[in-house]
Amino acid sequence: RFIDMFEQAMAEQKIDEVIKKLESMFNQQFEILEQLNQKQPNLKNLSSSERQIEEEYKNLQNVMSDAMQSSKKTSPKTSTMFNDLMQSQLNQSTQKNIQESRKALEEKNRKKSKEASKEANNNLSDMLEKSKEIQENFQEETVKEMINEFLGVVNSILNISKYQDELSE
Repeated sequence: RFIDMFEQAMAEQKIDEVIKKLESMFNQQFEILEQLNQKQPNLKNLSSSERQIEEEYKNLQNVMSDAMQSSKKTSPKTSTMFNDLMQSQLNQSTQKNIQESRKALEEKNRKKSKEASKEANNNLSDMLEKSKEIQENFQEETVKEMINEFLGVVNSILNISKYQDELSE
């Protein structure tokens, strides 16, 4: 039982990590977009920031894979949802948009980088939303499991009490 609780806590921690990473990337991408809308953005600095997001996004794939693996036992549905997200067109196009934005910034193509950056920002928002749905599913499943176990314990206590009453009569 203790091992199950530990595995559940590890899965929850990985899911939280996915969400935190996505929030951070979303905020960074939003900041790039804001700076692209200014009169004289520093495209070199923005390109560097975009490369950082690109690296974080690659790392996110590993974290999502870890979340998928760690939730396999405690919540197969959560694991499947992460697998679906990782294989999704949304995930692939997000990565592509981030790369396109960085390349356009390197080429000093402000218009193209703005379009790709906006798409990447929208996609990161969608990825974040889907990850939060996965987290919600995980929490619902684990709460249901805890309630069922609690009811089982209460039922056992009632049966023991009933048995003791019968013995004392």
